Amino acid sequence: MDKKTKIKELKEYLVIYERAIGNYIELKEKWIQFMDTYRDYIKTDTLMMERFYDDPSITDLNRCICDLCMTVDGSCELDNITTIKAGKFAVYRYEGKINNIFCSLQGLFSVWLPNSGYQMDERYGLNIYHKIDIDNERVIMDICIPIKKARIQK
Repeated sequence: MDKKTKIKELKEYLVIYERAIGNYIELKEKWIQFMDTYRDYIKTDTLMMERFYDDPSITDLNRCICDLCMTVDGSCELDNITTIKAGKFAVYRYEGKINNIFCSLQGLFSVWLPNSGYQMDERYGLNIYHKIDIDNERVIMDICIPIKKARIQK
């Protein structure tokens, strides 16, 4: 994980978003609905993102919160627009089966982060999708953890 995790300053993103509350396993169907609803806003450079708030290993599985997001330009006049703020993130490139994402997330949080010299910042995490193959249930994505330098323990 250490070799595949890069520290990056992510830029600010203007996004359309919809809040999803429930089991993260149900996100596939919610993504299909989201992309169908906003299909007219999808361009060749549109990024699909999830802004996640909960760790399903410690949160009731049916109460996990995340926002489904897609980037748009400044001319979009929908009401459900927000800005994802720029900042420093640990970025891990994940390529594989959708059902294995959770294992990679847990590895980042429980193995990589405690040994990295960083701690999680008080912002939300992001999943940025680069390729989605729904039929084969595979993705290429960046798992982005908001970070700051860890305080030195004395």
